[in-house]
Amino acid sequence: MKSFATLHNDPDAPLSWRERIGYGLGSFGIFLFVPVFTSYVTMYMTDVAMLEIKMVTLIFGISRLLDGVTDIIAGILVDKTRHPMGKARTWILRATPGIFISMILLFNIPSFLPVNLKYVYLFIFYNLSSSVFLTMGLVCETSLFPLMTRNPKEQTLLGNIQGIADHIGTFVFSLFFMRLMAFFNGDNKSQFSQRAVSLTITIFAAAGCALMLFALLFVKERVSSAVVKNKEDNSNKEVILQNIQKLLKNKNWLLLVAASIVFNVGMVMNIMSTMYYSTYILGDVETFNIINGAFSLSQLVGSVVLLFILPRLKGRKILYICLNAVSGISILGAYYFYSDLRGVVLCIIIRGFVIGMIMAMNLIMTADVIRYTAYNDRVNVSGICSAGSAFVTKAGMGIGTFVFGVLMSAAGYDPNTIEIMTGQAASVHSTIVSVFALWPAVISVMVCVLMMFYNQDKKLKKYEGGRQ
Repeated sequence: MKSFATLHNDPDAPLSWRERIGYGLGSFGIFLFVPVFTSYVTMYMTDVAMLEIKMVTLIFGISRLLDGVTDIIAGILVDKTRHPMGKARTWILRATPGIFISMILLFNIPSFLPVNLKYVYLFIFYNLSSSVFLTMGLVCETSLFPLMTRNPKEQTLLGNIQGIADHIGTFVFSLFFMRLMAFFNGDNKSQFSQRAVSLTITIFAAAGCALMLFALLFVKERVSSAVVKNKEDNSNKEVILQNIQKLLKNKNWLLLVAASIVFNVGMVMNIMSTMYYSTYILGDVETFNIINGAFSLSQLVGSVVLLFILPRLKGRKILYICLNAVSGISILGAYYFYSDLRGVVLCIIIRGFVIGMIMAMNLIMTADVIRYTAYNDRVNVSGICSAGSAFVTKAGMGIGTFVFGVLMSAAGYDPNTIEIMTGQAASVHSTIVSVFALWPAVISVMVCVLMMFYNQDKKLKKYEGGRQ
């Protein structure tokens, strides 16, 4: 395969902007899929496939916990792989066709199936698309930049680039997804048809997979298990278990894990409720484009601003706590404004700006743990560490998804009222508003408390001085 990556093989040398942007293209491609699963899949299952929300979110919750297991398996596979293309690039190439096919099948539930078989179909293809193929792609994308370079400044930059790519993917989803569905839906303005969903998903899946494959031409893996001074095979099961044990003894890694679980419970509840908030509280599904677009665009700006702020700071901890505090205060403002679109959008812009920084910092702080483990324990844990991060993200999302479904079902949500945009019961309205704004605010406080005990910055100074 022809390569356009930076010509050198030195893991400590700077990378070219061609390779940095190439890495960002691959991340952008895979992050086109993420908002489809976080923002739209639930509403498709309830309001197009007409499945019961409690059953749908129960399946999603269980699947995301299983997804966490496949994250660990994916990380182990990455760490064990020995291939001329590298550890992560090899699996990106293998996973991409599976993402394309399984996503199309997931969003085309056959209408002739009995209801119980529809749930079985949903469980199978949701797990194939999300838990298997998309998980492998995400773990590999996250594992890739610590394998491309060992240079802490380059890792910080690539972590920011991935964060920016994530937000661009969400913004493109916000800008085009609902508009494409409306275009393919024709004159029916009350409920999207299966045809509109199928065509839109096919376009997004094709675009994302094409970008992932194209990006492989621009990146190269330079960091190997050579950080281990002895000749042990890093793919050995005993060595992998020892690596996991080393991570589990790292207090800062465990704090990141706990904070990530809590953070993602709040994130997924807010994101999943946005479509319902637009439809049933604001009374216009088109406001989803405004809210989600404002959120994703401000996330993008926040992650870009972080590029200039982070190199000037001596540590990450204080900034991370402050950003989570602002996130909680801003979303609480959305709870206050309730049905005032302008007030809600203002609060969402502020929250999106700080969330953009937080998500980029999550990647960078994970890379800090990988570097510290390489210095302190002389092992490369990029695959298993990235998989662990993905696992706890999915665990948090699974918990948040299940809680969202239980709350909505208990409130009496009925998808058959879709043609009467504000036709849900008052209990459903109050539940949607609480899940959209109040729960995420409380969760932000919990993250701040957890991260007060974080001190990885100080430990890295032992090896890097002021190089962070």
